[in-house]
Amino acid sequence: MFFLEQLIELVARIWDADTEIRDRSWFGESGLEREGRRFVAWLCGGTIILLAVAGGVWWWWNRAQ
Repeated sequence: MFFLEQLIELVARIWDADTEIRDRSWFGESGLEREGRRFVAWLCGGTIILLAVAGGVWWWWNRAQ
């Protein structure tokens, strides 16, 4: 479980650094594109979390039977 926490922290740090760099950049990205990127990032992140939780519940349910 410790490894998983470190992996999540690493991904969060990379995500934050990428967001900060992109937000500070004025080259090649309009405000609307920036908002679209954030929306897609949250949508994909939410989908990944949902799939991970559903997989964990499915595994737990089948392990218990």
